[in-house]
Amino acid sequence: MSNSALANFISRKSGNYFERTSLVTKIMLHNPGEPGDRYTMAEYINTSEDAGYHYGISTDGVIGLFIDEFRAAKGCSNDSINNECIHIIIMQEGQIGASSQSGVVQSVTQAIQSAVDVRPITVESYDALINLLEDICRRNFISSLSYTGTLATSNILLHRWVDTENHCPGIDIQNRMPAIVKDVNNRLKNARIADEAEAEKVQSTIPVGATHPYVICPEPGVTGINYITMREAGVVGTVLHAGSMRNSKYVNPSLGAQVNEANSGHMPFGLYCDVTASSDSEARAECRELYYVISRYSPKLGIWLYLDTSADGSTLQTILTIYYENIVRWGLKGRCGIMATTSQAHKANYKLWIDKFAFWWVDHIRNTSALDNVLTPSLFKL
Repeated sequence: MSNSALANFISRKSGNYFERTSLVTKIMLHNPGEPGDRYTMAEYINTSEDAGYHYGISTDGVIGLFIDEFRAAKGCSNDSINNECIHIIIMQEGQIGASSQSGVVQSVTQAIQSAVDVRPITVESYDALINLLEDICRRNFISSLSYTGTLATSNILLHRWVDTENHCPGIDIQNRMPAIVKDVNNRLKNARIADEAEAEKVQSTIPVGATHPYVICPEPGVTGINYITMREAGVVGTVLHAGSMRNSKYVNPSLGAQVNEANSGHMPFGLYCDVTASSDSEARAECRELYYVISRYSPKLGIWLYLDTSADGSTLQTILTIYYENIVRWGLKGRCGIMATTSQAHKANYKLWIDKFAFWWVDHIRNTSALDNVLTPSLFKL
């Protein structure tokens, strides 16, 4: 689970979080009822005794990161909701750098003013909020935002719905919610349309003579691939190494460069990962690391599991069940497969999985006469 690259101010001093055990499915909005630049915002968030937020947006539109997304910020009093939420707090109009009134005795009039809070957010804050919401949705596989005015049927939430005695966020944000949702959903929809159009464009560039389209699978670390030339030879996609568990981390330091290269060449990509787990706990750890990768690099061609495990047949069944359940939760059902040698496939009892996974057989050519059946001269023109 990655953080937003839009955050250009980072201050991880807040301890108001717990370790997340759920996927991100919701976003909750807050505001403090006061203005602030990035430093005032950081002081407000980091010195809070009991509330935590992943992101803050200052009055002048700076996006700050305060708690990593893989942790659950304590943005409201319901930890079940916190476990599924990204929390964003938006500073409002007013003098930038104005000091907080926390701890100051307010008059009844001031208290009422603060409770209903009519101060709007700035144009800069609004634009930053739309950008941040779109980015969070893309990375966490939230296809669209839903705002119905109720907690049960919305996935973008107002803090006041959970803590009903609290009037956060203010009237301005509440009134803007339909526009916020519309703006973000239009962007997400347009992005999907653009992706589909690009996919059709890629398909249309395959030459008439390329009767056998190919998908390539570069080794980890291989860059400098000319995807335009590849397309002309009939290559329609690339499958990149997501990583394998090494010292509790997924390792493929070149993945970012490989993804950027594929995107620049308008080549759709999938990801494959090494399944080396020998127990259910190791499988869950691998899935957790894999989720961080796919949340950053969304694989249009899906995810492939390369079986490279010493687990026995029964344990391998459990491992594949754990992977499949996570793949479904990530929204990749129907876009997943298993890469395996014949022996690994039989150990996994592949016939039990053929309705859930596609299978990519990894086999070796035993004699050179078989090369005529698997190689095409066009591949040598690259």
